[in-house]
This record gives sequence, structure tokens and C-alpha cells, in this order.
Amino acid sequence: MPSDIDNLLIERTATIKETMRAIDKNFRRIIFVLDVDGKLAGTVTDGDIRRWILNNGDLNDSIEKAMNRSPLYYEGKYDLEEIKKVMLSREIESIPIVDENKRVIKVLFWDELFGNVKKKYSQPKNIPVVIMTGGKGTRLDPFTRILPKALIPIGQKAMIEVLMDNFSAFGYGKFYLIVNHKGEMIKSYLDNIESDYKLSYLWEKQPLGTAGGLALINDDIDSESFFVSNCDTLIKTDFDEIYDFHLKMNSDITIVGSLQCYKVPYGVIKVGKENVLEEIIEKPELDFLVNTGLYVLNKRVLGLIPEGQQFHLTDLINKVMQTKGKISVYPVSEGEWVDAG
Repeated sequence: MPSDIDNLLIERTATIKETMRAIDKNFRRIIFVLDVDGKLAGTVTDGDIRRWILNNGDLNDSIEKAMNRSPLYYEGKYDLEEIKKVMLSREIESIPIVDENKRVIKVLFWDELFGNVKKKYSQPKNIPVVIMTGGKGTRLDPFTRILPKALIPIGQKAMIEVLMDNFSAFGYGKFYLIVNHKGEMIKSYLDNIESDYKLSYLWEKQPLGTAGGLALINDDIDSESFFVSNCDTLIKTDFDEIYDFHLKMNSDITIVGSLQCYKVPYGVIKVGKENVLEEIIEKPELDFLVNTGLYVLNKRVLGLIPEGQQFHLTDLINKVMQTKGKISVYPVSEGEWVDAG
């Protein structure tokens, strides 16, 4: 079996959690599940795992419970033009090729057949992305003594450019930047790079927290909902799916949460009454969702934000909950989120 597809394959006895990590590792958003004879038994995408999590499925269950048992594949010789037509019509990113024994010998990917041509998200959208750039970036000290956090380099680009590029790939090119600390440096930098971004700067006279600055955009938002992101939140996922999920759930706020798996490096002692040992759990693994700093907000929640006062997104979330509003959580995997801070 060719080594270049080894990281695209997993046995059906693997757990949901192991499969999720395999998908993160191969960066292709899909894994092909094999039976005991090495034959293609199914496929699993990051979306399949996301639906499993949203349905409160156990991450330690076998992946065969979540996989697609009727995957599309081609056997032996294939017509490349036919495959391209199928990919275009069904918006499929990959198709496996199997031999006479139904063993995967090759996988054809969208980008290999169509190059950099984008799929459904190529059209520009009028849905804004609000980026919070006013913080002092104390976690990145001493770098932020000189540069604002948004301009810390990630590879060959500033952090905020990487964030905007991720959104731009899906057609989101309208950005509102809430600026305060070293805001002139951010504006000067972004105004002097080549890009198709539509940038608007909203200036805080004083630090207003992670949500207080949103009161400045109340009259400018003309879409039902919009994205809000910290400037150091880098997520590689389908932003259309997040936005569609938010609308489908009719949520006031959608929080994008990253599933984190933490293995305790010690034996954990469970104590009962009168300090009597009940059991020792050796190096347990804990699974939990953490707030990535990316949200989708319905415009109606802006009326809950006090003007000119320090107000955080956690305050806004609590206020929405107190007023019986709806808050949803959209899960992404460990590998889809990078906290640049």
C-alpha cells in the first residue's frame, strides 16, 4: 500500500477520538475506514464527527457507529472527466480508487484535479467579520511591547492577515476592526498591503473589553448575523457551515468550541466517605470543549451592550442567557484551532 495514503486510512475498530486525531493529522477532512481484511468499509469526515459530538455521542465508541457505510468509490480503471463532473455536481472533495479486492490504492482530491479553483464559497459575501484588535496582548510579552498583537508574524504574514485570509477563502472579505492599543500601527500596516479586503476601523476611546466595542457598529451591520473573532484566533474550517448552523439553530449567539483531549499524567485517586479509597484511575483522559474566541452573533443582541462601558463577551453571553435567549455551540476538532497567543 502506498505510503502517501497511509495517513488517510484507519481500521474500523478505532475509536471516534482516534479517528478525529487522524483527520487532524492528514489535513484532508476525511478518513477511509477499513475492515479486518483491509477492504474499504466506509468514510468519515470532520462533519460526521461534528454531528456525533452534537448528538452527545461517546468519543470512545467505535468509528463504525459514525461512519458512512455506503461511500462513493471507483474500481480499477476510471474516467477522470467523469470523476471531475461528479465532484462538481455533488461538491465532493475526494474520491477513493480501489482494486479488485476493494482495497484503497489511490485517492483523488479536488485541489489536485481543479488546482486553486474554489468551490461553492468562491462568491463574495456581504456578511461582516468583526475582529477585536484593541487588546494589549500581555500573553505575548515582550513582543507586544513593540508590536500590537495583531501584527505579530505567523510565517510570512501578520497574525491578522492569516486570520483574514482564512475568512477570505470562503468569500468573507468585509472586516470591521475594533482598535485601541497601538491601533495606528495596525491601520498603517493594513492600509499599505495589497489586498481586496474591505476594511473599516472603529476606534475605542478607552478599552471597552471584548464586547463593549461592538456597540460602535450597531448602525453599520446590515446582515442578520455576523462573525466576531479575537485577532489571535486562527481556525481552519468551513466558515459557511458555522454560519449555516447558527441560522439553522436560530441562535442569538453561536460559540465555536474546540474539543480538547487532556491526558492526566498521574493515577487519579477517587475517595469515598471517611476518606476511604474507592479506586485509582490510571492516567485518565479528559475531553472538554474550550472557547476558541470565534462567535457568530445575531444583530439583535447588540441592543444588550451598554455604550461606553467595559463589557466582555462573557457578560453578553450571561445577559443573553438571563433574557432566555438561545446560545449554541459549534464544535471543531483540536487540529482545526490554533490559539496563536
